[in-house]
Amino acid sequence: MAYHVSTAPFGKTADGKETACFSIINSAGSCLEVSSYGCTVKRVLLRSSDGEERQAAAGLPALADYEQSPAPVGAALFWEGGEALELSRSVWQVAEIGENSVALFQKTPLPAGGTGFFAVRFAWMDRDRLVIDMSASCDRPFSPAGTSNIYFTLPGNGPGSYLLRDFCTAAGAEGQAGPLQPLDMPCDRVLRCGESTDRLHPMAELTCPESDLSLTAYTTAQTLRIHSVPEPFPAVRLNMGAQDAPAVIQPGQFWNQRIIYGFDAVYHGPKRILPFGMK
Repeated sequence: MAYHVSTAPFGKTADGKETACFSIINSAGSCLEVSSYGCTVKRVLLRSSDGEERQAAAGLPALADYEQSPAPVGAALFWEGGEALELSRSVWQVAEIGENSVALFQKTPLPAGGTGFFAVRFAWMDRDRLVIDMSASCDRPFSPAGTSNIYFTLPGNGPGSYLLRDFCTAAGAEGQAGPLQPLDMPCDRVLRCGESTDRLHPMAELTCPESDLSLTAYTTAQTLRIHSVPEPFPAVRLNMGAQDAPAVIQPGQFWNQRIIYGFDAVYHGPKRILPFGMK
């Protein structure tokens, strides 16, 4: 099965703007759904080599639920000089639809003056790898930051339990894997790599014993936030982004950040179980 991208209406906002939902299916049949409202990851549905389907990231049922939700579920979040921008409550425009990707953009006036230009590209790869590229620029000097507020739900509908492998602290310094340790719930942890770098590096691995799924996060950012979310459904949400003040970007320059999430089945002893997305 080849890659497939389809577009469907997602309804009208309260002020009458049309929205769309993009479904990207990789060669194994796993599906990523993205909405133009808030530049939102709505769902990740994994398909194993034997045809079993599991939901690994979930959103809300309808557009009205997103508009009425007090939290921006699954949306792309941006800040300028530490101040949150309201892009998660707006309808993004389509920049490009590729073979296995969709790119959305937004142009908006900034609170402190000037116009900001923001773009997010979602690519859904084989072996169930989600690549998110975020960028921003402005017609005046500004200080941007951003993250993708995805709600991961590895255990399915229940709260489940998680084991965390840390690649950032002394036990896992310089990209070396630390041991798997229980992640206490509720949690709100920030992992920080040792030094600032623009290179892609591993940050953490979450394993859910109840679902036999693991989620590994890589990024060019310096910090990773792991935050449990009891509402609107039990989940573990991963927010990724530099929490230190970024360097000031001059007109004509771009702020860029890449996030990669990888989903795999857990291996048990000598019996090798093929990861989701592999045949």
